[in-house]
Amino acid sequence: MSEWVDFKTIKHSTPISRILDHYRISLKPSGSNTFRGSCPLPTHSSSSVEFTFMVDTNKNVWSCHSQSCTRARNGAIGGNILDLVSLMEGCSLRSSALLIQSWFGQPSQTALPATNVHAKPAAQQASNTPLSFRLRDVDCAHAYLKDRGVSRETAQLFGIGLYTGPGMLSGRIVIPIHNEAGSIVAYAGRSIDDVRPRYRFPTGFHKGLELFNLHRYTTSGYGGRIVVVEGFFDAIKVFQAGFPAVALMGSTMSRPQADLAAQHFSEVVLLLDGDDAGRSGTRKAIETLRSRAEVKVGWIPDGNQPDELEPDEIKGLIQCSC
Repeated sequence: MSEWVDFKTIKHSTPISRILDHYRISLKPSGSNTFRGSCPLPTHSSSSVEFTFMVDTNKNVWSCHSQSCTRARNGAIGGNILDLVSLMEGCSLRSSALLIQSWFGQPSQTALPATNVHAKPAAQQASNTPLSFRLRDVDCAHAYLKDRGVSRETAQLFGIGLYTGPGMLSGRIVIPIHNEAGSIVAYAGRSIDDVRPRYRFPTGFHKGLELFNLHRYTTSGYGGRIVVVEGFFDAIKVFQAGFPAVALMGSTMSRPQADLAAQHFSEVVLLLDGDDAGRSGTRKAIETLRSRAEVKVGWIPDGNQPDELEPDEIKGLIQCSC
């Protein structure tokens, strides 16, 4: 069963004013049914241009005539509410429709496929679509990163920092996630005050299809030893310690992630967290990779994770992996 979406009904039954209120976008009247103001879209980088964003509440559409937005959207100057939410959230049109349903109580329905009973799970048959925009207003020098042991140079290299623009990631540390080819397919958002959820991912993004930081090595041609960890900051700390690293974005290695690791690297060093989930994930990853790549394990001390260790400790675990 998959959730069915009536795009036409959502577009015509949800006033664009409700979307504006949801994002706290304030515009000034410019006509009987039109409003204008500064563009709130993540694609907008023309800071010197004001009042380029226009909304027509009668037609339920919006537009932005700035060069940055039209260029990012391949010449398109506007769209409907689905397009607007898709851009604000960095997600697909289908995901934006589901979000609107969840926000405003639009009834969701289920479609019962009669001939697709053997369909693969979505994470196996889908791919993560590259984003058409880049987040701006990202502070790579925020104190949270320093507290986590991330240098300003590393933060700038990885493109992570506190995001202060509009959208669901506002006020969080944003972390760009690239696919194998080097295109950004999602931004993860980490809360800086442990507000739940600690990590927020866009709807429709499949973590199991990507390895965080993989693009750094596939695009450079590196194919030697790789250290596999669980989280973003684990990978960053291992990277700062001088070792190539990728992250699962979880404690379990998926089949697509194993395919990527075996395809691109001659040796895999598993350095998962020192807890029950990490130990279990390590054993499963060994079984998944054993016949396809040389696999070694660096056993993290109980109760610890790589981003809590000093560089010399990380080095020792990797060099003594077996």
